[in-house]
Amino acid sequence: MSCRRQRNDVSAAWVLSFLAAFSISIAAPSSARGAGDGSIAAWGCQGGGTDFGQCNVPAPNADFVAVAAGYYHSLGLKADGSIVAWGRDDFGQTTNIPVPNTDFVAIAAGERHSLGLKANGSIVAWGRNDFGQTTNLPGPNTDFIAVAAGDGISLGLKANGTIVAWGYTGNGIQTVPPPGTDFIAVAASGGHALGLKTDSSIVAWGLHDYDQIWVPEPNTGFIAAAAGVQYSLGLKGDRSIVGWGRNNYGQRDAPPPNTGFMGVAGGYQHSLGVKTNGSIVVWGQDVFGQTALPVPNTGFIAVAAGVFHSLALEGGGACCLTNGTCLQLASQSQCDAQSGVFHGLGSSCGGDLDGDSIADTCDQCPFDPTNTITPEGQCIPTLSQWGLIVMAGLVAAAGGSILAKRRRAAVS
Repeated sequence: MSCRRQRNDVSAAWVLSFLAAFSISIAAPSSARGAGDGSIAAWGCQGGGTDFGQCNVPAPNADFVAVAAGYYHSLGLKADGSIVAWGRDDFGQTTNIPVPNTDFVAIAAGERHSLGLKANGSIVAWGRNDFGQTTNLPGPNTDFIAVAAGDGISLGLKANGTIVAWGYTGNGIQTVPPPGTDFIAVAASGGHALGLKTDSSIVAWGLHDYDQIWVPEPNTGFIAAAAGVQYSLGLKGDRSIVGWGRNNYGQRDAPPPNTGFMGVAGGYQHSLGVKTNGSIVVWGQDVFGQTALPVPNTGFIAVAAGVFHSLALEGGGACCLTNGTCLQLASQSQCDAQSGVFHGLGSSCGGDLDGDSIADTCDQCPFDPTNTITPEGQCIPTLSQWGLIVMAGLVAAAGGSILAKRRRAAVS
């Protein structure tokens, strides 16, 4: 079903507002946290000597457009092109952001180093440099469109579809398999890397002690890739997640229903997925609370995972596509690019009250699975809605009776 004109469900809206006025609680579509202001939720820093402040997002926690998680440090990219960093800083990975701290368009965090991609296509790096991961970038430092970082390794994706790697040289991590072209995305973690191709296949290379570079068949239909430590994740076009590699905590197996995902991230032994309705799913190891979920769990557009901590970017709004699908996107322009209808910053896809597989925000008749419209453009109330209307009438009558009695008592 398609996403039709703006909702004109008079009866449903009237029932909701009427019952709310009498403090009667019924289920209603959920809304995004805050105002979709680009804040970051962080969790998983509960003791065990693992808390380096990587969950303490600096104020003001707003206007972020991207997040990245290193082993024990975190990065956030602001809408003004500046980078904010916090957490472990033993090699300056959070405090030594090169100046001017402006004009950044993408970020990546490795074990103890950080990368920033500038609007002019150049890469800036800082932090630990024992393998040259921050200084040995091969020239020319231009025409990059994406960055990734792992354990002592840095990677940059060029506009021509090639990948450049520098830093640690062991395990073949710098050797991109031939022909080494037609890449559209890159990811890295630990000692291996992943590249997503224009034909929707994934190429993997580097350390393979747990088969983390052996992509399962059919190796096609992927739209995103993420690398955890010793395991890998791929997001398919049908919005399901495929995992391979180490699985001692179930970190590669997305829990059912494995559908509706629009983003994925891999940490040390836990994974995150963000759904098209803006909710987050976490699975794998939970020693330090890294799989606990933020409340309310809605309105998110991106996720990142460190060794034991998790990050989620809140913001954007609900975008209704012509086929009825709802996506949580960062901006009006992103929604326009998919010919969708944007419901404003802070909006959320919500649930599916009538079970018709159309998110309530995109559903003209969220209480009617048949979506029956009158000639006047209104939804025909279902039997359950008529029950609510009758109940509302009874509540109104009872309320009127109580008020009348109080008036008579006051007069007497």
